[in-house]
Amino acid sequence: GGGEPLRKRELSIEDAEAALHELASQTESEPRTRCQRAGDCVLTVVSWPVVFPIDSTCIDCRIDEPREALYPATFLVSFVWICLWSFVVTVVTNRWVELLGKPSIMGYMGLCVVALGAEIPDAINAVTVASRGYGSMATSSCMGSQICNICLGLGLPWMLTVLAGSKVRLSANSPLLVAASATLAVVVVVFVATVAIVALVRRWPKALVTRGHRVGLSGAYVAVLVGLGVLTLGPWAN
Repeated sequence: GGGEPLRKRELSIEDAEAALHELASQTESEPRTRCQRAGDCVLTVVSWPVVFPIDSTCIDCRIDEPREALYPATFLVSFVWICLWSFVVTVVTNRWVELLGKPSIMGYMGLCVVALGAEIPDAINAVTVASRGYGSMATSSCMGSQICNICLGLGLPWMLTVLAGSKVRLSANSPLLVAASATLAVVVVVFVATVAIVALVRRWPKALVTRGHRVGLSGAYVAVLVGLGVLTLGPWAN
């Protein structure tokens, strides 16, 4: 007819958050299969020795909760737990290397066990913010955590070691160190090229991480672990 043309409705942040909460509630209300319920029970039992002491000592400081103002205490307690479990993982990994009787495998165990355990909190954080519609925050937090790992995770303890009068010894001829560094550089270049540069060329308002990116990155991670494992555990390894 001769009416006014339809105008697109501009959604506010509150409208978007309400829609996301409604979608999450609908997802949670969906019936779960018997296998899913059994998997949840197994996961609850296996994770109970870790989850129970953490839940018992960390104060619930979520927004609008009675103890919201005690978030500094929760931060400190969670930091202590992270340090404790990091120490446990390190001790267990060292013990495995000793039992295998192959010191050269230490670097590979760091890639498989220590690095994977360190990335679990980052992965949970990325999934949480991405499910709320903050995809840019999820991507930037994952990349920013690697910058902190390299600059602070290596730089700070090395600086303290040097200030204490000791030396940080690295094997300059380690094929695992060279291969891991080269792989990290290649992954960063490919990720930036396929996400940021594509968005700039096509003039998208934001960079998009598609299902193809997810499959490709997951497959690349498995391929890197297998390749470095063959390089480390092969008959040609020292």
